[in-house]
Amino acid sequence: MEVVFARLRQVPQSNVRMLAQVVPMIVFISSMSSCSSADPPEVPEHAYITYGDSWKCERGFKRDEDECQSITVPEHAFLTDSSWGEGWQCERGFKRDEDECQSIKVPEHAFLTDNGNSWKCERGFSRDENSCSPK
Repeated sequence: MEVVFARLRQVPQSNVRMLAQVVPMIVFISSMSSCSSADPPEVPEHAYITYGDSWKCERGFKRDEDECQSITVPEHAFLTDSSWGEGWQCERGFKRDEDECQSIKVPEHAFLTDNGNSWKCERGFSRDENSCSPK
């Protein structure tokens, strides 16, 4: 170790500063390669590695234990990127009914709400079951 310090004293100061920045990076990179496992993780069909030994299903597929199952998207629906739920959502103007999207019947003097999955009566009208009546 004495020899290393003696040699460092002979190196110009600007080179010492550069080495002080580069050496930690070299140590970090070499430690990464020694941490990786010898065997790559098993990744199922329709999946990709996310980090280390973790994996995630491709878009249009949902994780089911150690597999990626295809998501069946009903008519009037679209895929979502959510990791929970069924992986699909009904379009605006439709609401979920089990595994389907049913059209929302908007009565006279009503409008779809901002989220598009229900309706409200216009001003001056109040909801009466499936219709809007004058107040």
